[in-house]
Amino acid sequence: MHLFVRHKWLRPLVTSLLLLVSGIAASDEKLTPIYFYDPEITISRNSTLKQKLDQFLVQRGNYQFQPVTDRDIFSSLTATETDSVFMMSSWLFDSLINKAELTAQLVGIKNNTPYYKKLLVIHKDHLSTPPSELIVASTGSSAYSNSVLDNILNKTGLSRYKDITRSKLLSVPKDLDALLSVGFGMAQAALSTEDSLLQLQRLYQNQHQQLEVLGLSAPLMRILVVTPKQSSPETARLIHVIEQMGQSQTGKISLSLIGLDSWMQVKDAVSLAPSNKLNEKQQGGKKP
Repeated sequence: MHLFVRHKWLRPLVTSLLLLVSGIAASDEKLTPIYFYDPEITISRNSTLKQKLDQFLVQRGNYQFQPVTDRDIFSSLTATETDSVFMMSSWLFDSLINKAELTAQLVGIKNNTPYYKKLLVIHKDHLSTPPSELIVASTGSSAYSNSVLDNILNKTGLSRYKDITRSKLLSVPKDLDALLSVGFGMAQAALSTEDSLLQLQRLYQNQHQQLEVLGLSAPLMRILVVTPKQSSPETARLIHVIEQMGQSQTGKISLSLIGLDSWMQVKDAVSLAPSNKLNEKQQGGKKP
């Protein structure tokens, strides 16, 4: 459409109005959001993650990445947002009341496995410290950390440490930071992962030797991509877009911010669950 404006001073105003109208028209197209919640990812990392993932998504459809920092709000969204995709920890997925109405489609892969295990480690100088007096470093929320601690204690039979769930938590951004905080005396124990313990062994061997592995959790699936069982064709297309993230540079950057290398179908991951044994190379010493 050609629009003639007699007065030059009106032209910028008319142009702005046209852009506004076209923007409103474009916004009428239905947006498919990806809601994200992970108790181990901080708010600052969520902000960076949103920026990078939106850069990836905008080139592939009318999609938007939306991190959520409150567990209860996120849980309610899984029940009300029927044309959405959800990224969440396997711990949260298993705890959802409406889990039967959802389908886990994809699971994250790191170091060629969709599983990981949490470790409870302690500084050797504090093996005799009353568990309730320990400061435990963890990347997760209080609810998540205590859930993992219960998992480890129940699995390993460490009844002497049952009061550790009443100890103070030191929040840290990364699993490696949890281990380092024990080495630097900011905490006496830590919840971390096998990968981070190996990384500590490579980078800081002296600190690694100061640590004792008390126990490990059962194998846990990494981050899941979940949809309502009754979902739209657009949601299915978005799942395919997410599955192909590792094939682009912006997608790879986004994956690394979540702590992943790629995705795989959940149905193909079930048979890959590892054993419950800890690699001897990762032990800081014998258990007490």
